[in-house]
Amino acid sequence: MGGMVLWDVGLAKFFGLRNYLPWMITVQLANCFVSWVFFRYMIRVGLATLVAAIIAPFFMIWAPLGSVAYWAPEAIFTISLAFLMVHFRYLVLDTSSNKALILGTSAAMLGIFIHSICAVLIPISMTVFVIQRKWRPAFVASVPLVMYGLWFLTYQKLPQANRWSLPSSQEFPQVRTAELFFECTWKILSRAMWLNSSPLIACVFLVLVVIGFCMCFRRGGEQRFIATSAVIASTIFLAGFAWSRAYLMEILQQDPPGRYAAVVFLLLLPLAILPIAMLGQKIHPLLRISKKLMYFSAIAFVSLFTLLNFTLRQPEDDSYFSSAESYTTQIQSLADDPELDSLDPEEFVFGDNPWFDLTYGDIARFVRLGWL
Repeated sequence: MGGMVLWDVGLAKFFGLRNYLPWMITVQLANCFVSWVFFRYMIRVGLATLVAAIIAPFFMIWAPLGSVAYWAPEAIFTISLAFLMVHFRYLVLDTSSNKALILGTSAAMLGIFIHSICAVLIPISMTVFVIQRKWRPAFVASVPLVMYGLWFLTYQKLPQANRWSLPSSQEFPQVRTAELFFECTWKILSRAMWLNSSPLIACVFLVLVVIGFCMCFRRGGEQRFIATSAVIASTIFLAGFAWSRAYLMEILQQDPPGRYAAVVFLLLLPLAILPIAMLGQKIHPLLRISKKLMYFSAIAFVSLFTLLNFTLRQPEDDSYFSSAESYTTQIQSLADDPELDSLDPEEFVFGDNPWFDLTYGDIARFVRLGWL
């Protein structure tokens, strides 16, 4: 999460913490980058340019992923994954130039630095090169992973690198069963398409992905390679999420977070769209409908689908907004309190979660830095 720390600190230094707007602007700019990567990826797997152009912008506002549009802790996951996809594009698909190697390696290092969990995807690139006996690119691909390993074994192991001694996950019994594993998996797949989890939606989405993957596999070449890599990467993420977080979702009685669905969305949705696009191409001559009308209908359907989801999730969003406003008011009132330094610096301002909640000492430090 180092990239997010620099992101937060940089914005706080220039704009302070009383105004959330600069943060939202940077999140939206980052989402534009993710949408561009998504657009290029859809073209690579064989979707028409116009279809990709219609779908890509909806990544920033798509139904259950709506929170990704404006909340950086959610968006940071997909931003990191987008950098790893750029890495794959330049380092794996194009190894003919030093420029591609440098761009691909730099994108991987940035992606890992933003969210370290994406380091699990680097071995995919390395395995491809080893199978192809491309030793030089394999060595270059290993550099970001080695640097992350060195960081983890040095700085991350220092006591002062970890603010809290007790991870919040230890507060809950970590029960892992096959039932929980598969339940978490299908819920993530379902939330890639709809606000609430549903086994039926998960099955439909999975069937479309399988059909799209088979289409790419039969075509061979780059499309087979990209589709196979996307499925492997998404499987790694899904297995990791289910193993590490399924028990927590069960205890809290919550669906998986939007950032998990966003990862699946980014990797698998283009494959799910392929059979739908192919069906449209076959139906079009039979119905004698103009392409303009078809594309207009597609845009209208996606827009209505998104609007419906936003309408359904509005009560939930309102509760979050009211909580955020009350927390902001409380923090700003404390920042203006001349007696702040006399309060216990270890006591929580609100809540008792050692990973996310602020202490009085945090607020005092932000005031001294001029952020509040």
